[in-house]
Amino acid sequence: MMVPDKNEQDHKLDILTIGDMVDKAIVHLALGKEIGKLSLQKGVFLYLLSISAKRNFDFKKVAQMAGFEPYKLGPFSEFIEGELELLKGYNEIYISDNGENAKVKSSQAIASKYKLDKDEEEILKDVKFLIDKLTPLELAFYVYFNPAIKRSIRDYFTSKSEIKEKFEKEKLKYVRALKEKKVIDDEMADMIIYG
Repeated sequence: MMVPDKNEQDHKLDILTIGDMVDKAIVHLALGKEIGKLSLQKGVFLYLLSISAKRNFDFKKVAQMAGFEPYKLGPFSEFIEGELELLKGYNEIYISDNGENAKVKSSQAIASKYKLDKDEEEILKDVKFLIDKLTPLELAFYVYFNPAIKRSIRDYFTSKSEIKEKFEKEKLKYVRALKEKKVIDDEMADMIIYG
């Protein structure tokens, strides 16, 4: 079987495709449990990163089309905020309030309308595990320092961060928390601490 190259795959990407990918991620990540917007932003970012790797998409192009930019808490997308408002308007999700502490939730009935293939299901299951296990700041730390994410991507999306210095100073505390929650193993912990 021949694997399509990036250029061949990337021509399939347009704003509608990206919007569908983002909507699926939002609806399925918010299924059954309220999720804060910070965790949702990081979850969608990790989902797009993973699905891009799986499907041989250029992640930089995907992230740009999904509106991700470096921001004070790491990768952030106004596009996702817009999709949240659209989904809320269509009664596809519930948002608890419009403030910074807003929580998003969807239902099984709605999620069933956003069908997932095997890869999407597997990736969203992994991302949901992270969101369920980690506090929003622990999840942000995971995105900032995960050695499985290319350093150039991590560096770019944390370049305007207001919390990176705090994370650097408290790296051992966060690594310990991620290990205790079985999100990372000893090898990954060492890579984060010494890498």
